[in-house]
Amino acid sequence: MMKRWITLCVSALLAAILLVGCASGGLLATILTLIEAGDAITRVDDIIGGDDPETVTVLLDGQVLPVAPKANGDLELSGLPEGRHLLQVNADNHFRGSVSVINVQGDARVTIPAQTAVVGGRIIGTVLLGTTPARRVLVVAIPGGAADLQKSKGVPISIPPVGTYYAAFTDANGDYSLDAVGIGDYLVTTAVAGYTTDVKLLNIPEQRRTLRADLTLDRDTASPSGTFTGGVTGAIVGGSQSLANTRITATRGVPFAPVVPQTVIDIIAGASGMNLGDSPWFSWAELATLSDVGGGYQMRGAPGSVRLDCFAYAFKPGFRNVQLINGGNTYAAFDLVPR
Repeated sequence: MMKRWITLCVSALLAAILLVGCASGGLLATILTLIEAGDAITRVDDIIGGDDPETVTVLLDGQVLPVAPKANGDLELSGLPEGRHLLQVNADNHFRGSVSVINVQGDARVTIPAQTAVVGGRIIGTVLLGTTPARRVLVVAIPGGAADLQKSKGVPISIPPVGTYYAAFTDANGDYSLDAVGIGDYLVTTAVAGYTTDVKLLNIPEQRRTLRADLTLDRDTASPSGTFTGGVTGAIVGGSQSLANTRITATRGVPFAPVVPQTVIDIIAGASGMNLGDSPWFSWAELATLSDVGGGYQMRGAPGSVRLDCFAYAFKPGFRNVQLINGGNTYAAFDLVPR
């Protein structure tokens, strides 16, 4: 009799876990999996110059990392997610820096060629969702300008692109800054599921030039979307702490291709004098956001089976497989383990 009672209790507990998992985006949404991470080292002497190494900003895929080069110019990065990443190192004057693509191998240390400083310009702006600031969304500047949008090129452009580019997240006010951008033509854009996108064509003609590119995204009711919400904590002795500035990335089998309004197409076609391809212009392999000061995050995504990756520096990266339905909300919390 006692054995049967225990069996019934265990069965009830498993059923409850299943129900909670389904309510929050499927059973797999309740399972956090840690992934392999690797280390990298490079030299940033040219970027530091005579400045204090503490003033240098290091970004990985647009996310500011809480690290600084050593006094001798060595920049050591540990616990990076496995895969291909964008590394940007910027001096505090906003115009001198470097950009490169690095390939991180799990449980391995990668030596990156020394970073050569480039003195360029700066792109700043504000991103709005209608009239509301778009908080913690990724903005990119893609080299090449409108030439890559010509019909003969076969748009859309994959984001992240094959080569180098520039990336930064907006802050709580929707403002962003892309620093140390090389001289040349750029397409500046962003993406939020359920919204049209905006694109600006810019040319940085000379060093130390600051240009502005404000982006406004309008609601697209024809584009299905849902919302991811959750929080990120990190384990510490005796409990856990909320983790701010953590990157949460949503990836699914079909990239997100936001609609480019015809008015935007006409403006860029007129400015460039080129025969441009039709919308969509961009194919986003992933959408991303950052956690706020309290460790919470919110991000719109396209419905379907989605992988959510979570990365906070000095912690082991983790991921969840979840389901997102149109108009729905999927909750996914992360409690990361220190590296």
